[in-house]
Amino acid sequence: MTTHCLPYVSRAVAGYLRALSLSPNHAVVHGNLACVYYEQGLIDLAIDTYRRAIELQPHFPDAYCNLANALKEKGNVRQYFLCPQSGQFQITSILDCV
Repeated sequence: MTTHCLPYVSRAVAGYLRALSLSPNHAVVHGNLACVYYEQGLIDLAIDTYRRAIELQPHFPDAYCNLANALKEKGNVRQYFLCPQSGQFQITSILDCV
């Protein structure tokens, strides 16, 4: 990310956090915030935030796709997460659930 983008990224994070303070269970806001974290290179924080989005909205394909990309970046596509097909937490490939 280039340095000229940093003020905009900080404002985006602040905006999403403000939105979540008003509506903490808004899955799309969590998903968008996770995307910003991912672009900042905060992969672990992005993964946690994508998981929260999926927890709130189990049928959120963009969050699953983005989570898969973040896990791939970390070298791990096999994780413990909620699979919408079974509705249970399990160790599986995220690709089995999209």
